[in-house]
Amino acid sequence: MKSEVIRDVLAIFMEGIFEELSVHHNDINFKIECSYLANIIDPCFKNFYGTLKNVQDIYFIPWDDESIVLTSMKEIARVKPDILSVEIEEDGYIKIYGNCLNGFTGGSLFFKADHIKIYTEEFETISHEALLELTDRFWYSGDRAGHIP
Repeated sequence: MKSEVIRDVLAIFMEGIFEELSVHHNDINFKIECSYLANIIDPCFKNFYGTLKNVQDIYFIPWDDESIVLTSMKEIARVKPDILSVEIEEDGYIKIYGNCLNGFTGGSLFFKADHIKIYTEEFETISHEALLELTDRFWYSGDRAGHIP
């Protein structure tokens, strides 16, 4: 899978918060709270789950002090970053800009991975195309009262 696809999938979750992050072999599993999209699937849903496959490297640099580099998944999970924007760096890293709920005001999460898989709260795989349809339904339905992504 191309880095552009991984970037595009993660960008769908604008202002979604990484509630959980864990490592399993070379994969990173995550839970992302993005209720404004999850509610479209089921009004009781607020999260998505995902896996970054074959992660070669991951680290977080806080905006508050760029001399600090968090490399432990436990440390990165603790700051609970969200997604403000996603881009691809020249060196091939995917860079997520985000605010943090704990410890820092925000920062940038960098990683390299081969693939991404996204699941609903019922752990059903959801394709990139289906995610795009959810965003279209959210943005173009006119039914966004109370939802501010």
